[in-house]
Amino acid sequence: MTRLLGRFGLRWLLAPLFSLPAQAQTPPATSGNPLQLAPLDVNGQRVDGLRLDQPSNAGSRLGLTPLETPASVQVLPGDTIRDRYQNTVNQAVSRAVGFSGIPTPGNGENGLSVRGFTGVGSVTQLIDGAQLYVGSGTTTFPFDTWSAERIEILTGPSSVLYGTGGVGGTVNVVPREPDASGFHEQGQLSAGSFGTFGEQVDSTGPLPGNIGAFRLDVSNFNSDGYVDKGHSASTAISAAVRLDLTPDFHVTISGDWGQQQPMVYLGTPVINGGTLSSIRFKNYGATNDKVQYNDNFLQVKVLS
Repeated sequence: MTRLLGRFGLRWLLAPLFSLPAQAQTPPATSGNPLQLAPLDVNGQRVDGLRLDQPSNAGSRLGLTPLETPASVQVLPGDTIRDRYQNTVNQAVSRAVGFSGIPTPGNGENGLSVRGFTGVGSVTQLIDGAQLYVGSGTTTFPFDTWSAERIEILTGPSSVLYGTGGVGGTVNVVPREPDASGFHEQGQLSAGSFGTFGEQVDSTGPLPGNIGAFRLDVSNFNSDGYVDKGHSASTAISAAVRLDLTPDFHVTISGDWGQQQPMVYLGTPVINGGTLSSIRFKNYGATNDKVQYNDNFLQVKVLS
């Protein structure tokens, strides 16, 4: 009996003491005087020019905004991409949530991986909403981000929107449009290690007689590469003319040309499962090997 009292009686006696702090923290009841809380103000600002109220063609053909689209849609503003010095579409998209870049000569240096699906056959690629069909397992255009207004990314299947494929996601590159508000010029010079140089120019403005507007984008990159015989180069030219035939009827004619010569480097010999520092930067490719992609894209868009 004494043992039972020691185990349970003492706990029963001390229980009210442990409950006193909780009872003391309870505010006293008030009658007719509700508790008044201090006002709380929450202020926010737009980050990186991201607009969730701007329609996105990657996730819907109905002109819905990312807030209205029942899917995972990301929008990468072009200015943000260029501030990050992401010169290729593959570099920019691979920084998006869930995406990884897997560029190889076999997929046109433009392969992507998302949600376990890899390659150009699983990730649909668009330019201004127009689907680019895969040829010989490659999609080489668009590749340069200098002329991009934004890049829209849909995570998830898009076969219903854009036909076969697209089980992993969709990437839509939206180019910058002609601006008739005035003449605007923009240029950029860049330099980096391994003999890397870049030159870009952008110009837009109204046409004579205020019948429309034009835009011209030129981008060029050259690099010696981090291995011997690792030279690479790319040039992208984009031109567009918009004719304002009536206040509500516009015709835009755009043409794009691109050439890529990626670095040809397929690795180094492995000895006992590791690489030797003495041959790490040796390129064992042939001296006359060459990989080159040439692209031409012409588009006519009518808006009314």
